[in-house]
Amino acid sequence: MPGSNQVKITWITRSEDGVAQFVILRSNDDANYVELERITPKGAGSQYEFTDRNVMFKDISVFFYKVRAVDKENKVLDETSLIVHPSISDIYRTWGAIKAMFR
Repeated sequence: MPGSNQVKITWITRSEDGVAQFVILRSNDDANYVELERITPKGAGSQYEFTDRNVMFKDISVFFYKVRAVDKENKVLDETSLIVHPSISDIYRTWGAIKAMFR
């Protein structure tokens, strides 16, 4: 959820078989992503949260985020995308949601 120049991302997993880490990525062009954080899995059915506190919405029309599940060799097992737009009234809205991973 965006607000106050920050974006909070939350997700819940159903299974984490083979997952070594969750990688949080951000881009402003949906092509060049920067890794923000790596999170260690806690086990199936766990809820996770990441807050990006380094977001400057001024002069940026959209941010793209990815939550990527990787194995021990850093191979991508699953990936979910999220798009964040600031609205015209300066109220920020999240377009899209992170779905439950590994159904």
